[in-house]
Amino acid sequence: MKWAVRCLIRFYPGWWRKRFGSELEALVEESGGGWATIFDIAQGALVMRLKDLRTFPLLMALIGAAIGAVVVVRTPALYESTATIRLTDGNVTDPNSNNAQALRDRISGALQTEDARRATSVTLGQSSDGTTTLVISHTASEASTAQRVVAALVSSVANNTASLGTVLQPAVLPTAPSKAYGVVPIPSGAALGFALGACAVLVRRRFDSV
Repeated sequence: MKWAVRCLIRFYPGWWRKRFGSELEALVEESGGGWATIFDIAQGALVMRLKDLRTFPLLMALIGAAIGAVVVVRTPALYESTATIRLTDGNVTDPNSNNAQALRDRISGALQTEDARRATSVTLGQSSDGTTTLVISHTASEASTAQRVVAALVSSVANNTASLGTVLQPAVLPTAPSKAYGVVPIPSGAALGFALGACAVLVRRRFDSV
């Protein structure tokens, strides 16, 4: 029990240990305190550290890192598959035209859910030879799902419109995520938490000095 008390006393601020550390250790030794006493000492150390402004930025940094870790765990990597089609319909050239919007609506109509529609991008562009190209992209948490959705949309365009010319690039299976946070939120959260804690300390000291 003595070693536990000595370890917990080390968590108290230095100025407190110099003044009361030996007295607390002697008091616990004389009283023969049990686990309840150990808990009280640990609780006191935590309270003292929280009251110590110098440790507040570190505490905020730990909280920010913990929030960043939650973001990493809860946010899956996203994979994007893309297909490119050359269109033969000369009326579908202007991305803002009614024909272009009708083509987009036709493709979106092949998707069954609103989430799938939000994860899908349909854009019109110009190829190097001046013909109109249609680029269909879909983002999903699984690479095979992204590829399957894009392939189905390309097939839908081929079966339901005369605007399809040549598939320049079929739906590809992405090998690497296009959107992945990695561990970036953890150090970012720690840095932001430390900065907020430091600002809080400066504000507190300014008010104390007034």
